[in-house]
Amino acid sequence: MPIRLTLLGSYDEPWISAILAGKKTWEMRNAACRVRGRIALIRKGSGQVVGVADVVDSLPEIATAEAYALAEPRHAIPPERQAMAFRDGWRTPWVLRDAKPLAEPIAYRHKSGAVIWAALDDAVAAVVARQMESGPAGLPPPQTLTLRRPLPAPRSHP
Repeated sequence: MPIRLTLLGSYDEPWISAILAGKKTWEMRNAACRVRGRIALIRKGSGQVVGVADVVDSLPEIATAEAYALAEPRHAIPPERQAMAFRDGWRTPWVLRDAKPLAEPIAYRHKSGAVIWAALDDAVAAVVARQMESGPAGLPPPQTLTLRRPLPAPRSHP
């Protein structure tokens, strides 16, 4: 599967570690995502690819603060930050699966003008792919979290 570089994956802590550990499976954004497939994950400010994940879906915007709170096991935004995230419009889940850390971070050069998506250089993509084939050295597999309560059905927008 081709690998894309994404600023979606340009994460601060604790988000990047939560994604790579399989504890954050929804990336909350303010707009839907049409991209599907494998993406490279970047630790913000590092200039390095630190893992990969698959974008498998983009769900409708979460309509209520209550539904947002119920989705915490997926988006991993702690209760004390949820009101601000919800108010600021970070309500649209981009669904991530199969997040995997790389055994060794890989340096990349960010292309000027790329805001959300950019193609990963072929040489860097090849190194990422080789690492993914061999698996992350000494790291446990990501964990899958399940919800204790079902999420309410999303409301349609007028």
